[in-house]
Amino acid sequence: MEENKINYRALKLSRNLGESCARNEGLKLASGEYVCLIDHDDALKPTYLEKLVNKADKENLDMVFCGFYEIDANDGSVISRYDERFDYITGVINGIDCFKKNIKDEILVMIWATLFSKELIDRLQLRFPPFVKVFGDAEFVYKAFLESKRVSSVPELLYCYYRHSRQTTRQKWHDKLEYCFSVGLSLKMMKYIQEKGYDEELITLLKRYYTSRQALKMLSNFILQGNDDTYWKALQNPKIREMLKYSYPTFFG
Repeated sequence: MEENKINYRALKLSRNLGESCARNEGLKLASGEYVCLIDHDDALKPTYLEKLVNKADKENLDMVFCGFYEIDANDGSVISRYDERFDYITGVINGIDCFKKNIKDEILVMIWATLFSKELIDRLQLRFPPFVKVFGDAEFVYKAFLESKRVSSVPELLYCYYRHSRQTTRQKWHDKLEYCFSVGLSLKMMKYIQEKGYDEELITLLKRYYTSRQALKMLSNFILQGNDDTYWKALQNPKIREMLKYSYPTFFG
């Protein structure tokens, strides 16, 4: 960074409190117009920041995201490309509509492929939930959506997300519990939407398109991981049965 004349500041924390707490310290001290949160083991296309910032400046955006490659860190092969599965946003739309598109799997906005207005983060006092190992990113993005007035995308693959065996999302405990955490995130967001007085339609969308789907994946995963007892206990839980009820219109739709 010194060779490229990039102005930077390294923060040293008194002890390792995890990624969320480290990011929160960075957000407290950030003083620019925009914030992006890049994972240390990924790579950027050289124009990543330039194109996101130019788009945000030109359109006066609260959030702007780009596409990404998912790459196998072992052999460098491309596992997937954003544009093979998801759409970009053409023009400018509000964050609520983005939230709906994300829930319906029409777009996928990942925190490390997104530029946020610092004004938005400060106004919401937006922070990452401390000590949360998974889905803290998604919670941050969803809450930002709900208060964003202007969101758009740069329709290019500008970020390289590397998959390797040391990642949290490749560890054995994650394989067992991933969908439990995603159901938990959905319930947490429903409570947040209700407390903040957002449109109840958002809760219905979460139940229909997200919670029910994640609950089905959670039950399937119990079987795949050999946790048959957990599967039967979960299936008898009235709250989980309520979640599954919303999956029917999703499939028929």
